[in-house]
Amino acid sequence: MKLIFKKANKAPLILILGICMLSIPYLFFTRTKMIDKGQYIWFIYFELLFLFTIFFLWYKIYYEIIFAKIENGKLYYKRLFFLEKTIKIEDIKGFKIGNEDYEFFVLYNKNEKRLFVIRTDFYSNFDDFIDELHVKNLGIYHTVFQKLVGKIFKKKW
Repeated sequence: MKLIFKKANKAPLILILGICMLSIPYLFFTRTKMIDKGQYIWFIYFELLFLFTIFFLWYKIYYEIIFAKIENGKLYYKRLFFLEKTIKIEDIKGFKIGNEDYEFFVLYNKNEKRLFVIRTDFYSNFDDFIDELHVKNLGIYHTVFQKLVGKIFKKKW
């Protein structure tokens, strides 16, 4: 069984945006007059903002755009189109379900290490894929923002 991308989804757009964002700090450095005018603090602020955006986008690309298939009791998955990894299905502990603007599944191995994210808006056969893995539901996945809001309002998850 193989994870199949939906015909129309946001994955190619996120990838193109991530590739384009790699050149933004260089273009900002070469095309602005901030250094000539002595506005070093603003220059550093915008460069750090660009670098954070690049990190965030590539973090999402690394963990969320996955090419995965199940064959002979093993899960094969690729990150960034060429970083292929393999794990036995019995070494997968389970998954947690998360929800933001879309629902997603986060797979974990036996060491509680996050393997990758299966976004429901990227893939058309995500339910069949999860069923084929024969892993249990470990509960609800809370994003960093959800955990932060929970701590601020003293909510117990």
